[in-house]
Amino acid sequence: MLLLALALAGFSVWVLIAELPRSGVRRLPINSDAAAIAATARARAAWAATFGGVRGDLWAESAFTYATLLSPGAAPRC
Repeated sequence: MLLLALALAGFSVWVLIAELPRSGVRRLPINSDAAAIAATARARAAWAATFGGVRGDLWAESAFTYATLLSPGAAPRC
């Protein structure tokens, strides 16, 4: 029983640590301004996706931060 509790605790910590730096980009930005704002969260989204590993939702959010490549006039804002 203790082994199961430890496994559950480990999984919970893994999920929570990946959620903390998660970006607020939930879908593909549709204009250049939204793409530029999304690009500012690129590092956080990439770290969360790398730590989350197999979580596809985190990888999708990380990919959405690269929408500036699709918008020719968008430049990342700091």
